Amino acid sequence: MSSRNCSIDNQLGQSHIANDQEDQDNGFEDERIDYTNAMLRERKKSQEILSKLNASQGELGSNKVQIGFAQHVNDDHFKQMDTKTQNQLVFDVLPSFEMYHAFQFTSSTENSNVEPPDYFNTQESCGSESFMTMNDEPSSHATTPANTSFHSIPSSSPLSEDIERNIVDRSHTLPHIDSDNLQVSVHVTKDVPLYPRKKYEMESMLKEYTSGDVVHGYVVVDNVSDKPIQFQMFHVTLEGYITIIDKENKKQFIKRFLTMVDMSASWSPGCVSPTANISFEPLSKDQEGCILGLRNDRIIAPHTKHKKFFAFKFPYNLLDNVCRHQQEVHTLLPPSLGVDILKNKGKFSEIELNPVLNYGHLGTRGSPVLTKDLSQRKLCVSYSINAKLIGVSPKNPTTLSVLKEDEYALRFIPFGFAVPLFSSKKTLDTMSESIEHGFEMAKRVLKLSIEGNADEVQKFDLEIKTRQLKVSSIDYSGSVNQSFPLRNKHFGGSDFSKVEAQLTYLEGKSKFLNMLKNGQRKASLNVTKSGLITVSAKIPKDGLPYRSPSLLRKTNEVSKLSEIGLKNYDTLSSSLSMNEKQKLTFLKLHLNFIPSDNSLEVIPPSIKFVKASLIVFNIYSPSPIPIKLSQDLFLKEKDLQRLKAKFQNYHETFTDLQAKFKSNSIDINSYLDKSILQDIKSMKDLQVDKFSIQAFDYSIDESTWESSHGSWERDVNLSLSFKEKIPETLIPNFQSCVLSRVYSIGVEIGFKNGQTSELFVPIRIRNFDDL
Repeated sequence: MSSRNCSIDNQLGQSHIANDQEDQDNGFEDERIDYTNAMLRERKKSQEILSKLNASQGELGSNKVQIGFAQHVNDDHFKQMDTKTQNQLVFDVLPSFEMYHAFQFTSSTENSNVEPPDYFNTQESCGSESFMTMNDEPSSHATTPANTSFHSIPSSSPLSEDIERNIVDRSHTLPHIDSDNLQVSVHVTKDVPLYPRKKYEMESMLKEYTSGDVVHGYVVVDNVSDKPIQFQMFHVTLEGYITIIDKENKKQFIKRFLTMVDMSASWSPGCVSPTANISFEPLSKDQEGCILGLRNDRIIAPHTKHKKFFAFKFPYNLLDNVCRHQQEVHTLLPPSLGVDILKNKGKFSEIELNPVLNYGHLGTRGSPVLTKDLSQRKLCVSYSINAKLIGVSPKNPTTLSVLKEDEYALRFIPFGFAVPLFSSKKTLDTMSESIEHGFEMAKRVLKLSIEGNADEVQKFDLEIKTRQLKVSSIDYSGSVNQSFPLRNKHFGGSDFSKVEAQLTYLEGKSKFLNMLKNGQRKASLNVTKSGLITVSAKIPKDGLPYRSPSLLRKTNEVSKLSEIGLKNYDTLSSSLSMNEKQKLTFLKLHLNFIPSDNSLEVIPPSIKFVKASLIVFNIYSPSPIPIKLSQDLFLKEKDLQRLKAKFQNYHETFTDLQAKFKSNSIDINSYLDKSILQDIKSMKDLQVDKFSIQAFDYSIDESTWESSHGSWERDVNLSLSFKEKIPETLIPNFQSCVLSRVYSIGVEIGFKNGQTSELFVPIRIRNFDDL
């Protein structure tokens, strides 16, 4: 039986997700990243390898491999396989959840020495329960190891199978003992640890993983005491979560979006083959004196080390139930951001940025890397390999606790770009209309309940239920049935193919301001409206490259990838066309000047300067945000405050209605969807941090004003590129349920009369080899 990585749902308010679709393409090419092709090619290649390796047992060399565990491994035969074939053997097929539960959640009171069931004799096997499944009860036949005084959980314990099945998802809520008698350490290797009896090259502390990359390594569990120690469960997981710290109210909000379990690395009865093609004899010792695997009786002998191998593959996207609002972009893995300064009693808060290197860490392997990524030490996206040894609490025999754990932080930067550029205004209007209509219906319910007759109330109840069916089908994502992931071919509709800014031009303003500067307070000047200036730019299809500290870039160059990493990179890169990989090098700005009297006798304004900066937005809320958010909602502080005030009024209206419904003994949930209040809270608590970075070297190539149909027009080509040295780390755009990062190029155009116009052009930052 081969090993599998198993994804575990995050159980916190999740539902199915819909695909995105837009109505028009606005003249842009129909191009998008399609990871489906990459995955299919990879799966086909894997099947070819498996077919070759499962060839006739009589064949020798690379056509023969020991599948699973062997009692006596012939290292010579294993070495005859070419390295490429060995390294490609990573099995990442998901098991059924029935199989997963049977392996991972076997009752601690079962007899681990019982022979496996006889599948060929149904009468005998029906009464045999070696593994606990979804409908199984824990076995009452328990065996206590000799010469031990450890507690086992009885079958009548309140820690029943339902609780035990969710222990992986909720292990972070268990009390932590942090036993001095145990040591657990996670080690990440540079490549597959093919030979368990040899030393392995450790992975760099600055390693960055991307979509489809495989993380290899092992966990060592050491009993440093003089007594045997019994445990109940041992899990090795790849986890991802987002934290938001509310410093004002001293609260921390956590959203867990990824939990993957390596079944071969975790404890299970019997032996599960490692995910990678590693062959060894179970419970044999390596050169470090570690026993390979864990005993079936779940006992760690005194002064004994056990080693388990793991392999995790970063998924291309999350399970579709990670977002209950059906926002497809929320199923993309976000990049690493900041560090969790409250975890491990504030251990990571000690990390300081090196002003020369522009990053920092604790100096030990497994430490998170802190960069100047504008997380402000209150926002964090974290990935890590976690190993937890779970057992009975010494103080309470009926309570499970984490006896010992270790964590190895990973840095993840998703490949390419799949986050589309769009405008949220239309979707926001749809959401507001739905909420306001719901309030109107609720008020009508109250009025009918107080003044109406029974027939009217019953008729209106039917009308409400029909309406709720329609409301439940409203797609806040604004689209359906679009292939995944998206490219920015649509931008949310025809209204967002370009951005523009307008300025009322005052011809005499410059002279008037100069007179005021010279102290002539009573100066009188005829400052008149001379015309309207419109500055516009198309939304660029191209994007800017991901930027990180120079040493991180050097460590993660393509030329330094392992064989597996290079294969994954080639697979991903080949899924993108050359047009997809184009880097943004210029913006074409179009200026239009319409004189106030429609007369071409008015001289168009002269441009004094053009400046460009990178505008960074962190958008976050403690509650899941129901819509995708774009920068055009938050360009000015007053725009954000107006939006929050609007939803604050919605919240007050809902609270008032709730009180009136309660006083009339009516259940408000029968007439207003339960999720409305959560959505209102998320929007009223929305926070936006805005930063301006002087990140560009730029120059302009401008034309002259030309008359056209009663107006004047001219183009300005703004050439730009990142400066050689930027202290900030610029991670790729991403959108998630509670935290998003978006970018714009802020263009400021100054005119000789002293007026300025600002234009914000949304762009994406992507991660792939800089062309």
